[in-house]
Amino acid sequence: MASKISREQIASFIEKNKKGVILGGVLLVVVLVGLVLLIKLNYGSTEEDQTQLPKVAAEDKEQKVSAGPVTTYLPETKRKIEDTGPEPRDPFARNMILKGVIVGGNSNLAIIESGGTAYIAGVGEKISGEWTVAEITGDVVVLRSGTQTMQLEFHGNAK
Repeated sequence: MASKISREQIASFIEKNKKGVILGGVLLVVVLVGLVLLIKLNYGSTEEDQTQLPKVAAEDKEQKVSAGPVTTYLPETKRKIEDTGPEPRDPFARNMILKGVIVGGNSNLAIIESGGTAYIAGVGEKISGEWTVAEITGDVVVLRSGTQTMQLEFHGNAK
């Protein structure tokens, strides 16, 4: 049979091995916290996660649905602009404003506001119904519609 361990023996062991006992305790706490985080990240679900799940039709219930959040990596190329109130308008400027140019990669992109819509467009893409992006440089975008040509520059200048 096993003999009983007295309190004095335990206290003596702790005194002789202080560093090991403290390190063991800290290691145990770190492992427990890591396990809790791992379980929470992999199996925990919040109301926000559940609202991002794709909707499944009744006949598709047998198919498995990914429980991960839905992420969009590329920007929308057309979006409505929130109404920020009236802005002073140049009476000689046209309806379109060049807000930005992204130069690099395989093609250049222009960010253009037209009315209440912002477009992210490359060369050859149509914006605002009838205009086609013909050329994008560092600070100028050329648009064409039939025989008409419009050149957009920063600060709302159109030629």
